[in-house]
Amino acid sequence: MPSRFAQIEIDVPDPGGAAEFWAALLGWSIEHASADYAGLRAPSGRGPWLEFVRDPAVRQGRNRLRPVLLAGDTDDAIGSADPEGNDIVLLA
Repeated sequence: MPSRFAQIEIDVPDPGGAAEFWAALLGWSIEHASADYAGLRAPSGRGPWLEFVRDPAVRQGRNRLRPVLLAGDTDDAIGSADPEGNDIVLLA
């Protein structure tokens, strides 16, 4: 039987700040939050949770997972970063 994503966890120093950024970018809502973690879910309730877990360690080097988001109808890639400095790509 194939697997599917239940949630994607991202270690960050500030879970609340990361959750607010991603909620605004994706149009998702913050479903739960505490000092140590915050979780987002798509408005449809389908798909994986996006979880931010407190980790005070400072990231060094490139992140190993780089989200690519569709933000328009073309394939023009725009490099950007979230507030933690993690790379993201917007296809606008």
